[in-house]
Amino acid sequence: MIRLRLPSLRERREDIPLLAKHFLAKSARELGVEPKKLSEEALQHIQPDAVSGNVRQLENLCHWLTVLAPAQVVKVEDLPLDAREGSWLTAGDAPASGARVAAAGDAPARGRAGARGRADWIAQLTGEVERRLQAGVPDVMDA
Repeated sequence: MIRLRLPSLRERREDIPLLAKHFLAKSARELGVEPKKLSEEALQHIQPDAVSGNVRQLENLCHWLTVLAPAQVVKVEDLPLDAREGSWLTAGDAPASGARVAAAGDAPARGRAGARGRADWIAQLTGEVERRLQAGVPDVMDA
């Protein structure tokens, strides 16, 4: 057996911009849309000093942005609340809100845990759409 140690994002913070670009392009390909780009300010918000998350969380965030960010260039205000508060990479596999954003390439959910994950994703998506509608964001359904 060969053991490989893969460093966490905390140890490889400099990789986050390249990984984010890759995951935004991957999500765009899967959804058949143009890839989005992170503004410098948005990129700084997803690179907190105390990163303890993992690559899967970054991929989920990029998929979320591909689906919900209203413009091609993602600004800080387009980030989910967890990312704006700098807490998207704080604990385990789930964003601070407790909801997990499902990536398009995730394996099909099975059993009660899979159904709960899907319900969390739907609840998070619904909450974000409602927040944007209340804020008067035009073309929410076209994003």
